[in-house]
Amino acid sequence: MTNEKYPIAWLPAHSFVTDAERKYENLLQDLCAVGKPFTFKCWDWDGFQYQHAVDAFITPSVHPKGSAVIELRVTKRYQSATDVSMMADLNYKRPSPNSTSWTRTMLGRPSASALANHTLAGIKFAAGFKPNMGFTVSAESAHVQEALNAVMKSNNAWGMPSTGELRFLNT
Repeated sequence: MTNEKYPIAWLPAHSFVTDAERKYENLLQDLCAVGKPFTFKCWDWDGFQYQHAVDAFITPSVHPKGSAVIELRVTKRYQSATDVSMMADLNYKRPSPNSTSWTRTMLGRPSASALANHTLAGIKFAAGFKPNMGFTVSAESAHVQEALNAVMKSNNAWGMPSTGELRFLNT
Protein backbone atom coordinates (compact mmCIF):
# COMPACT_ATOMS: atom_id res chain seq x y z
CA MET A 1 0.00 0.00 0.00
CA THR A 2 1.35 3.42 -0.92
CA ASN A 3 1.27 6.35 1.42
CA GLU A 4 0.65 9.33 -0.85
CA LYS A 5 1.35 12.75 0.57
CA TYR A 6 -1.31 15.32 -0.13
CA PRO A 7 -0.04 18.89 -0.39
CA ILE A 8 -1.35 21.51 1.99
CA ALA A 9 -0.74 24.32 -0.50
CA TRP A 10 0.26 24.70 -4.14
CA LEU A 11 2.79 27.19 -5.45
CA PRO A 12 1.85 29.23 -8.53
CA ALA A 13 2.77 27.62 -11.84
CA HIS A 14 3.46 30.96 -13.51
CA SER A 15 3.62 34.60 -12.51
CA PHE A 16 1.23 36.68 -14.61
CA VAL A 17 2.50 40.24 -14.78
CA THR A 18 0.14 42.23 -16.98
CA ASP A 19 -3.14 43.62 -15.69
CA ALA A 20 -4.97 41.86 -18.51
CA GLU A 21 -3.57 38.44 -17.54
CA ARG A 22 -4.38 39.10 -13.89
CA LYS A 23 -8.00 39.89 -14.82
CA TYR A 24 -8.31 36.49 -16.51
CA GLU A 25 -6.60 34.80 -13.56
CA ASN A 26 -9.04 36.53 -11.17
CA LEU A 27 -12.00 35.49 -13.31
CA LEU A 28 -10.81 31.87 -13.34
CA GLN A 29 -10.20 32.02 -9.58
CA ASP A 30 -13.76 33.19 -8.96
CA LEU A 31 -15.12 30.52 -11.31
CA CYS A 32 -13.08 27.81 -9.54
CA ALA A 33 -14.34 29.09 -6.17
CA VAL A 34 -17.85 27.96 -7.16
CA GLY A 35 -16.43 24.48 -6.51
CA LYS A 36 -18.17 22.70 -9.39
CA PRO A 37 -16.80 21.36 -12.70
CA PHE A 38 -16.99 23.72 -15.67
CA THR A 39 -15.62 24.26 -19.16
CA PHE A 40 -13.70 27.39 -20.17
CA LYS A 41 -13.29 27.71 -23.96
CA CYS A 42 -10.98 30.31 -25.51
CA TRP A 43 -11.36 31.88 -28.95
CA ASP A 44 -8.57 33.85 -30.64
CA TRP A 45 -9.03 36.74 -33.07
CA ASP A 46 -7.12 36.06 -36.32
CA GLY A 47 -7.81 39.46 -37.84
CA PHE A 48 -11.00 38.37 -39.59
CA GLN A 49 -12.91 36.19 -37.15
CA TYR A 50 -12.65 34.38 -33.83
CA GLN A 51 -11.03 30.95 -34.08
CA HIS A 52 -11.57 28.26 -31.46
CA ALA A 53 -8.18 27.75 -29.74
CA VAL A 54 -8.50 25.62 -26.59
CA ASP A 55 -11.00 24.04 -24.19
CA ALA A 56 -10.18 23.80 -20.49
CA PHE A 57 -12.24 21.31 -18.48
CA ILE A 58 -11.76 22.15 -14.82
CA THR A 59 -12.84 19.82 -12.03
CA PRO A 60 -12.12 21.20 -8.54
CA SER A 61 -11.47 18.74 -5.72
CA VAL A 62 -14.18 18.32 -3.10
CA HIS A 63 -12.11 16.35 -0.60
CA PRO A 64 -8.68 17.02 1.00
CA LYS A 65 -7.53 13.57 -0.13
CA GLY A 66 -9.05 13.88 -3.58
CA SER A 67 -7.63 15.61 -6.61
CA ALA A 68 -8.47 18.48 -8.91
CA VAL A 69 -8.11 17.90 -12.64
CA ILE A 70 -7.44 20.34 -15.45
CA GLU A 71 -7.84 18.91 -18.95
CA LEU A 72 -6.86 21.06 -21.91
CA ARG A 73 -7.82 20.24 -25.48
CA VAL A 74 -5.95 22.35 -27.99
CA THR A 75 -7.48 22.63 -31.45
CA LYS A 76 -5.36 21.33 -34.33
CA ARG A 77 -4.93 24.88 -35.66
CA TYR A 78 -3.24 25.96 -32.39
CA GLN A 79 -1.23 22.82 -31.71
CA SER A 80 1.85 24.41 -33.27
CA ALA A 81 1.68 27.18 -30.62
CA THR A 82 2.13 24.65 -27.81
CA ASP A 83 5.35 25.00 -25.80
CA VAL A 84 5.80 21.28 -25.13
CA SER A 85 8.78 21.65 -22.78
CA MET A 86 7.00 24.28 -20.69
CA MET A 87 3.87 22.11 -20.49
CA ALA A 88 6.04 19.26 -19.21
CA ASP A 89 7.66 21.61 -16.68
CA LEU A 90 4.15 22.52 -15.46
CA ASN A 91 3.46 18.77 -15.00
CA TYR A 92 0.85 18.58 -17.75
CA LYS A 93 0.79 15.13 -19.32
CA ARG A 94 -0.55 13.88 -22.63
CA PRO A 95 -1.34 10.33 -23.75
CA SER A 96 0.92 10.41 -26.81
CA PRO A 97 3.44 12.81 -28.37
CA ASN A 98 0.97 13.93 -31.05
CA SER A 99 -2.04 14.28 -28.77
CA THR A 100 -3.77 17.65 -28.49
CA SER A 101 -5.03 16.82 -24.98
CA TRP A 102 -3.06 17.75 -21.87
CA THR A 103 -4.03 16.79 -18.31
CA ARG A 104 -2.85 18.20 -15.00
CA THR A 105 -3.85 16.42 -11.79
CA MET A 106 -3.38 18.30 -8.54
CA LEU A 107 -3.56 16.09 -5.44
CA GLY A 108 -5.45 17.26 -2.39
CA ARG A 109 -7.80 20.20 -2.51
CA PRO A 110 -5.93 23.06 -4.17
CA SER A 111 -7.25 26.55 -3.53
CA ALA A 112 -9.27 28.32 -6.21
CA SER A 113 -6.32 30.66 -6.79
CA ALA A 114 -3.88 27.76 -7.32
CA LEU A 115 -6.29 25.96 -9.64
CA ALA A 116 -6.87 29.16 -11.63
CA ASN A 117 -3.15 29.89 -11.88
CA HIS A 118 -2.30 26.38 -13.11
CA THR A 119 -5.21 26.49 -15.58
CA LEU A 120 -4.25 29.84 -17.08
CA ALA A 121 -0.58 28.81 -17.24
CA GLY A 122 -1.65 25.70 -19.14
CA ILE A 123 -3.79 27.73 -21.53
CA LYS A 124 -0.94 30.21 -22.06
CA PHE A 125 1.63 27.58 -22.97
CA ALA A 126 -0.73 25.16 -24.74
CA ALA A 127 -2.45 27.61 -27.09
CA GLY A 128 -0.59 30.91 -26.84
CA PHE A 129 -3.11 32.71 -24.61
CA LYS A 130 -3.72 36.38 -25.43
CA PRO A 131 -5.69 38.75 -23.19
CA ASN A 132 -7.96 39.78 -26.07
CA MET A 133 -9.24 36.22 -26.50
CA GLY A 134 -12.95 35.69 -26.25
CA PHE A 135 -14.26 32.92 -24.00
CA THR A 136 -17.31 30.91 -23.08
CA VAL A 137 -18.03 29.27 -19.74
CA SER A 138 -20.40 26.33 -19.42
CA ALA A 139 -21.49 23.85 -16.77
CA GLU A 140 -23.42 20.58 -16.82
CA SER A 141 -26.39 21.87 -14.79
CA ALA A 142 -28.53 24.98 -15.02
CA HIS A 143 -28.00 25.67 -11.30
CA VAL A 144 -24.20 25.72 -11.64
CA GLN A 145 -24.46 27.72 -14.89
CA GLU A 146 -26.43 30.40 -13.03
CA ALA A 147 -23.67 30.63 -10.41
CA LEU A 148 -20.99 30.86 -13.12
CA ASN A 149 -22.98 33.55 -14.97
CA ALA A 150 -23.17 35.57 -11.75
CA VAL A 151 -19.38 35.28 -11.39
CA MET A 152 -18.84 36.47 -14.97
CA LYS A 153 -21.18 39.40 -14.37
CA SER A 154 -19.32 40.37 -11.18
CA ASN A 155 -16.05 40.29 -13.15
CA ASN A 156 -17.58 42.59 -15.80
CA ALA A 157 -17.41 40.03 -18.60
CA TRP A 158 -19.27 41.41 -21.58
CA GLY A 159 -20.40 40.24 -24.99
CA MET A 160 -21.81 41.63 -28.20
CA PRO A 161 -24.49 40.28 -30.53
CA SER A 162 -22.07 39.78 -33.42
CA THR A 163 -19.98 37.30 -31.39
CA GLY A 164 -22.88 35.22 -30.05
CA GLU A 165 -22.07 33.61 -26.71
CA LEU A 166 -18.45 34.86 -26.60
CA ARG A 167 -17.54 36.97 -23.58
CA PHE A 168 -14.61 39.33 -23.05
CA LEU A 169 -12.90 41.16 -20.21
CA ASN A 170 -11.88 44.80 -20.46
CA THR A 171 -8.13 44.42 -20.72
